[in-house]
Amino acid sequence: MALPNVNITVRRDGLGQVDFSSDGIMGLVLTGIAVDEKVALGKAYAIHSLADAEKLGIQPYELPLAETPVKHGNYDAWVQIRDFYNEAGDGTKLWIIVSNEGKMSTNVTGGGLTPCALEVLVTKANGEIAVVGITPGGNQDSTVLDGLNDDVWTAMTAAQVVANNYQESIMPFSVVIPGLGFSGVADATKDLKSMSNHRISVLLAAPEDDGVAGIGQVIGRLAAIPVQRKISRVKDGALANLAGYLTDKAVVEYRDGDLNTLHDKGYIVYRTFQGKSGYFYSGDPTATGATDDLNTISRNRIIDKVLKITYNTYIEEVDDEVPITDDGKIEPAVCASLQEKVERQVRGNTVGEVSQFSAYIDPNQNILSGAPVEVVLDILPVGYLSNIRVSLGFINPFST
Repeated sequence: MALPNVNITVRRDGLGQVDFSSDGIMGLVLTGIAVDEKVALGKAYAIHSLADAEKLGIQPYELPLAETPVKHGNYDAWVQIRDFYNEAGDGTKLWIIVSNEGKMSTNVTGGGLTPCALEVLVTKANGEIAVVGITPGGNQDSTVLDGLNDDVWTAMTAAQVVANNYQESIMPFSVVIPGLGFSGVADATKDLKSMSNHRISVLLAAPEDDGVAGIGQVIGRLAAIPVQRKISRVKDGALANLAGYLTDKAVVEYRDGDLNTLHDKGYIVYRTFQGKSGYFYSGDPTATGATDDLNTISRNRIIDKVLKITYNTYIEEVDDEVPITDDGKIEPAVCASLQEKVERQVRGNTVGEVSQFSAYIDPNQNILSGAPVEVVLDILPVGYLSNIRVSLGFINPFST
């Protein structure tokens, strides 16, 4: 028998915490080619650096390098991944899938017998992905409709349908698509605020003069910031690119009128500030009305995070027995317990990301009839200093 002593066991489950994965994981649907024994078309991969992508055969140039380097078939995909890690930093998890479909819309049109690239990517990630960036297809036609390539509108509608379906499976995500083929006429573009695609954003910002939107860059910035934060927050610093264009291949300088018009119509563009170097995003709008609570990526990310936490909290309660009062109602103590459980989890996992959170379950519910228990969750989000109005003038101390 051992010597007398005091034995202490440390319990590790007293807080009742739920399993919640990272909310900063992004996905990229890329256009490229297969590489034997490396990257396969239509297969999802998780990487953590640009070097990981290169090991998969996503290279910028053909090897060995010629005196004049020849671009690899995965050059465009490599650029988007490079731009992602320039913003997010090495070590950040990124889900990617390479496709060679001719049109962008083909990669996001789901519901068929063969899943599209977007469906394969999100399914493989099993709900980890918060935002998916879609890159242009390899063979887009030049038809312009409402100021952009007509495939933008097809892709937007299709991607929203896929996102809606996955939200029902508790795998919500937002999508950023490129504003292909921008005509350069801001007034001719469709007003995205007249639409109802709250999970879709359209990016017109391009880090190079090739007309290709910086999809990797924008989701890289999203991966680097907390869910409630806008990509346009100035304190987070300028973006990595040294020049800024729109997808009409023209620089953003001297185009304040166009930038204001495009911003007001719900597009994401670059902007600059007088006396401050570098380029910043104009905001994080989604393609929906100004009265829609989910009219920004940041608001979508907050609601998605709370949705996942709530699901992970309440899934343990399914088909559990609960006492009923003499008049057939739920015991108030049961309601209070269920409210407290989700409040504790959400508040603990969203510190600094929401202002307040509360849950309410009305005990006056007839669950003996088989009706679902109704739970009301209220989020008070953070506010944003988007516009600051300053009154500036002189005073005369003598007259005051």
